[in-house]
Parts: sequence; structure tokens; C-alpha cells
Amino acid sequence: MQKTIDKYVGVLCEARKKKGLTEQQARDNLQDINVYGTLMVLAGDADGMVSGATTTTANTIRPALQVCMAYHFCLRLHMAC
Repeated sequence: MQKTIDKYVGVLCEARKKKGLTEQQARDNLQDINVYGTLMVLAGDADGMVSGATTTTANTIRPALQVCMAYHFCLRLHMAC
């Protein structure tokens, strides 16, 4: 379990490094089920995520927009080099 959390912390820190996200902040953010689920999908540990029954739409999609968009933008930059 700890290896999985460390992997997600690394992915989150990489995706949000331009925003200055620290490792401790990433660990704190992983307490949010929507952030954790988004990182599971991004890391390939889950095929999808169902959310929104008990959270607002904004809280459901914010992690996906913040993490996935930043991650894929960085990925495209690395591929272009």
C-alpha cells in the first residue's frame, strides 16, 4: 500500500510541480477520494472512476482537470523534445 501511495505522490508532484506542490501537500491531497481516484486512473491502476453522488460537480472534476491536464501537457512537451 505504501508503495502505491508513494507512486501517486510522485505522479501528483510531477503533474503539479509548476504550481510548487510539495511532497507533503501531495500526501495531504491524497486524502481526498477524488484526487486518489484520479491518480489511480492516471497511473493505470483503474480503468475509470465514478464520483459525484456525495460531492459537488466542481469537487468531482477539479482533480481531473488539475492533474490529468497538467500531466498530459507535460507528457506532450517531453515527447516533442
